[in-house]
Order: sequence, then C-alpha cells, then structure tokens
Amino acid sequence: MHQSLPLRLSFLLTCCLAMGACGSSNPQDPAPLPAQNKATEKCPGIYIFAPARYIVNLVVKDQIVIDPTRHPIPVYCTPEQAHKALKEARDNGKVPASMELRVYQLDGEWSDMVRKDGDKYLLNRTALLLDAVE
Repeated sequence: MHQSLPLRLSFLLTCCLAMGACGSSNPQDPAPLPAQNKATEKCPGIYIFAPARYIVNLVVKDQIVIDPTRHPIPVYCTPEQAHKALKEARDNGKVPASMELRVYQLDGEWSDMVRKDGDKYLLNRTALLLDAVE
C-alpha cells in the first residue's frame, strides 16, 4: 500500500497537468503569436478611429465596448498614426467626409489585444474605449 500511494499521486498530478493544458487554449479568442507583434511591442497604447458620438458616452461615464467580431478593426500604435490613417481613408474615399470620426485610445496591452494581418494590425478581441485623443 505504501508503494501505491506515490503511483496514485503521480497519476493525479499527471491528470491535473493534462487537464490544465487542455483548458488553457481557447479557440474562440486566439492569442497573437509573439513574433507577430515583435516590431511594435513598445507601442504606448492601442488607438482606433471611431464615430465622434462616442465622446458623449465617455462624458457621461458609459462604458463603450469595441467588438471586432462583426468586422475587422484596424488599430494603431500612436495617436499620430491613427490620425494619419483617418486622413488617408478620407482622402481615398474609404470614409465619407461627412462621417464624423475621432481617434480614441483603447484599454489593454498591445501584445494581448492586437494581431497582425499582412501589413495591418487588427484588434484581436473586445476592448473598452478609454478616452478621446485630440
């Protein structure tokens, strides 16, 4: 009986480790590979451009959740990059000049929230809008 206790303990430990390995992967929310974000790991934040009306929600302290599951949402490393991308989208006719948009900062870490798709970076999972950027 003395020898079977270590065997049972080993078996239980092995089962726990195996279950933990299975439970750690979530196919609905894939984590970006470190190599994908290597060039931009030192980004000061995550920025997007979105409807200007969100500023009202921020003023009244409503939480605004940005959800990339409906369509891809490009993200930028700095506010300047986001402003430049918005200007280019307007200049190219991808965004109508009449559409009021602002640059906002999102809550989260770049390496956790962003995935690379070709030469673009996209929001990988839902994020809270933190603040508008001038």
